[in-house]
Amino acid sequence: MDLTKLMQPFRLKNRLLRNRIVMAPMLSRLCYPDGVVSPQLIDYYAERAKGGVGLIIVEYCYIDAKESKANQGQLGVYSDQLIPGLGDLAETIQEQGARAILQKKQADLIAMGRALIADPELPNKIHSGRLEDIRTCLRCNEGCSSRVRQSKTQRCAVNAAVGRERQLRLHPVSKPKRVCVIGGGPAGMEAARVLALRKHRVTLIEKEKELGGLLRYATVPDFKAELRSFLEYLKTQVNKLGVEILCPRLATPEIVQELKPDSVVLAAGSTMPLPEFPGSHKSFVATAIDLLSGKYQAGERVLVAGGAAMGCEVAAYLASLGKKVTMVEMLGELALDLEMRSRLALLQLLQERSVEILTGWKLAKIEDAFVLLHGRDWRERRVEVDSVILALGLTPNQELFKPLKKTFGNVYVIGDCLEPRKIYQAVHEGAFTGRAI
Repeated sequence: MDLTKLMQPFRLKNRLLRNRIVMAPMLSRLCYPDGVVSPQLIDYYAERAKGGVGLIIVEYCYIDAKESKANQGQLGVYSDQLIPGLGDLAETIQEQGARAILQKKQADLIAMGRALIADPELPNKIHSGRLEDIRTCLRCNEGCSSRVRQSKTQRCAVNAAVGRERQLRLHPVSKPKRVCVIGGGPAGMEAARVLALRKHRVTLIEKEKELGGLLRYATVPDFKAELRSFLEYLKTQVNKLGVEILCPRLATPEIVQELKPDSVVLAAGSTMPLPEFPGSHKSFVATAIDLLSGKYQAGERVLVAGGAAMGCEVAAYLASLGKKVTMVEMLGELALDLEMRSRLALLQLLQERSVEILTGWKLAKIEDAFVLLHGRDWRERRVEVDSVILALGLTPNQELFKPLKKTFGNVYVIGDCLEPRKIYQAVHEGAFTGRAI
């Protein structure tokens, strides 16, 4: 990929930009309630300017104290009393070699928004040819867009430091420790990455043949390209930073004890067991993980039980393979665990791929050629199937916690091993733990 022109200087009227990368204006909600520039806002923009961007278009502002204000934490320019803070912000950006403007101008430039939230160092990494080190945006809207409706400050699923740049700045430790991380999913890899950056001696134990945990399977659907890039980023970083990787190796208390760690991070992830109900152990019944891992091949007529995000993504994926897919969800709506815009996009994809959706129905029994559904008011419905895929929730892998706790005082439990949730929590808990040790 030739990005030479992107990094060439560009003259914008009387301003010379060091390259053609522009940070697009995005609401951070990091200002004080009255619109005054806060230290958190200055740190946020300083990090992006230091990362090598040519021009920063500062987030949209409000020009009076009443009518034009749209959000809490929005930047204000409605009073001369705000000028000192705005001046400090401009000076901080300029001191890092970038330019800043409040109003967008037309030019031959490339504007980036969420990509610079996810990785403020993106321009510098492009300039030095380190494309494999770029931490990619997932387009998940978790942390950036989702928190607008909650009146919270900006965050990012893959970059825990957003909005807390000073507080979460990485510092090398004076006395490195030996740390054992159990589990090579996103939580474990992020913890290992941060620990290694801080100069700890890190050993990562993973039972499977490759790193990634359940993230490997989440990247299988055709519409999850960004997630695949993030997985490769994490794998690249732990390797480049010299983390000792024992893979495949099943972690046991004895193996961990042989390593003599000062601290242990338990990031063993979660599993998706087959639930117990009539017919759940028939040969044509499998979990979503079995399907995505390639352990099970679905037939032509597939019923997917479970209408959370995972079930919806599996249904869309199966439909892309030409399968006739029916989704069953006992609640009245699908994908309620997703951010609003991501949810609407996924629902649109299900519609485009002609997935039949049955909400308000519960999977009651699986027979040899059909499933029996129970609805409200004791209604029953039969659906003919060749395969049944269950996406009915995950169970944390916590078997090692008690035996490890008996031997080691410092055991940190993170990610799905603590409680199955989203990649946001996995990455953030890994980042926080890597800083806490």
